[in-house]
Amino acid sequence: MCYGFFGKLIAFSNTVRFNVPVWMGIGFHVVGSNFQSMQQGDFIVATFNGDGTISDVQDYYCSCPSGGSEPSTDTKVGGVDNILEFGGSQYQVGDDWYQNAYFSRYLDTGDTVADNVIGGGSQHMVWAHGTSNAFSYHQNNKGEFTADLSDPYNYIM
Repeated sequence: MCYGFFGKLIAFSNTVRFNVPVWMGIGFHVVGSNFQSMQQGDFIVATFNGDGTISDVQDYYCSCPSGGSEPSTDTKVGGVDNILEFGGSQYQVGDDWYQNAYFSRYLDTGDTVADNVIGGGSQHMVWAHGTSNAFSYHQNNKGEFTADLSDPYNYIM
């Protein structure tokens, strides 16, 4: 995953390879928090159409006390969808499917209901992908990591 800063904006781009076309998402916790899994997570989810074009990139939030709940769109919990720009595609090479999605948003959206500030220190993050293009439960297709998104090297493995 690559990211870059444009003033008060941050843009992310991620290309991944799977054996089937799938949705993919990334999530952010509050800097310095001990939240894990989906607890109090701010999520960005990319879904794709059957023809490989990107369907949507949406802003989600999970005010769940544990990791087993489904996130809601920011607008359903009283927040704002703060995705400024997005794009991407899926394509097949042999037996492999490649998904690329990018999006941008403000580092601090001002949405105190459903967004976490990005950057400013070590930040616990999560990722997940589905088993198809339709947004649904990710099963065991998930992971967690910590990164400092104020680091200028702009690449996370």
